[in-house]
Amino acid sequence: GEEPGEEPEVPTVSTGFTDVKADDWFSPAVKFVVEKNLMVGTTEDKFDPYMDTTRGMIITVLYRLEGSPEVNGANPFADVAADSYYAKAVIWGLQNGIIYGFSETEFGPEAKITREQLMAIMHRYAEFKGYDLSHGEDVELHLYDDDHHVSGWAEEAMKYGVGSGLIYGKTE
Repeated sequence: GEEPGEEPEVPTVSTGFTDVKADDWFSPAVKFVVEKNLMVGTTEDKFDPYMDTTRGMIITVLYRLEGSPEVNGANPFADVAADSYYAKAVIWGLQNGIIYGFSETEFGPEAKITREQLMAIMHRYAEFKGYDLSHGEDVELHLYDDDHHVSGWAEEAMKYGVGSGLIYGKTE
């Protein structure tokens, strides 16, 4: 067992990326997402673990998790190029009610994703998968000093994220 205050032991995992050391706390996760083809490196030998995560990246991970199904239909977003790595993922996400754009013609695929946007996407993905959405019913966001920063449209998703363990507060 671990004594209180001790750091948990992190397995040493080699990923093959020069910017992910075997003893980095996230190396097992990097190995997992690469092996499952959910994410790839930014180059052949770099993963860029500290790079901002974008809206296009998140929907691509979920699309790949679903096996990259064929998509049909038009892309309504002017800022999603047909040859972009996330184009099919965006169409899939939109058609399945997992994502929405900033407007009818703008998705913002290169925009850094916020915690509430991430939880909204994960909440809608959980709904798409038929998962139990009741995890957030008893979560009281007002216990966090910054709960007033949560947008009204994201409140249910943030509660689900906290209640299901997908997201934690940065402090108590």
